[in-house]
Amino acid sequence: MKLRYSILCLLIAFLICTVPAVAVLQETAVTGVVGDVRPVDDRINFSAYATIGLDYGDDTGAPQTVYTAIEPPAELSFVPPNPAAYDLVTAGETAAVTMLGGLDGTCIAIARVQETTDGEVVITDLAGDPNALPNKLVGDYSVIYEAEPDCDLCEGTIAPALWVNVTLHSEGMDIFTQRLLPGEYFTYNGRNDGSAVTVSFIAGEALASACPECSVMAGPQPISTFVIEVTPPIGMELMDATLIESATASTTAPTKIPIPSTTSNAQPTPGFLSVTVLAGLIGALLILRRT
Repeated sequence: MKLRYSILCLLIAFLICTVPAVAVLQETAVTGVVGDVRPVDDRINFSAYATIGLDYGDDTGAPQTVYTAIEPPAELSFVPPNPAAYDLVTAGETAAVTMLGGLDGTCIAIARVQETTDGEVVITDLAGDPNALPNKLVGDYSVIYEAEPDCDLCEGTIAPALWVNVTLHSEGMDIFTQRLLPGEYFTYNGRNDGSAVTVSFIAGEALASACPECSVMAGPQPISTFVIEVTPPIGMELMDATLIESATASTTAPTKIPIPSTTSNAQPTPGFLSVTVLAGLIGALLILRRT
């Protein structure tokens, strides 16, 4: 009996010390039409016509971008991630938006989108977190970043970002990497096709898991804010993106997507699992003590 009691105590201690608790908030990406743009009130109105998600299928090919109609359209009103958004989108244009914590939550990304002659919906301008939208940038560009945490200011699972290492990806390869401090930017135009990408890092957060002195507890995922502007290649024709009218529709998505833009909390998060296991062990421990 004492041996089993000791083993349970060791298992509980191991879980407490090694299993982090994570509570990822839902991110919902939608597409629709920009309504009123009101910089004075720090507010953008938006009619969401469809959600945007990714279907990875059997992992044998490129993931599919899946649009699911919102009927009736959802009327949103939110503060954009950065004031630069007021210069990136105009009333009446088609845009993509990602909300954190549901459609009535916080806007973490807004992008002006257009459609190529091949029917692909691409981003030309973005304010917010580039990881939060599945559509790739026009000209076959994508931006991936890694944030360095300030361990002196960590809170739970996140910490302010000291800097970010930004990688520009295009045509199946990494073509440029730059470290940016908050407020810094770079412009890349090395493809010799007239295209250019300007990436400005505003501020952000990083995972605190790399900080040994940070407490292990539940918390949201880190979010960073960028402003990205893309000049399309010479000769590329773009048109207004067609809104989704049917219940569902799919188009081919880029193969390089850092994370899905729409996540679900339907399945238990790692933090929930660790708490459940821990509760079970404690219950077993109490039973053993009584026997």
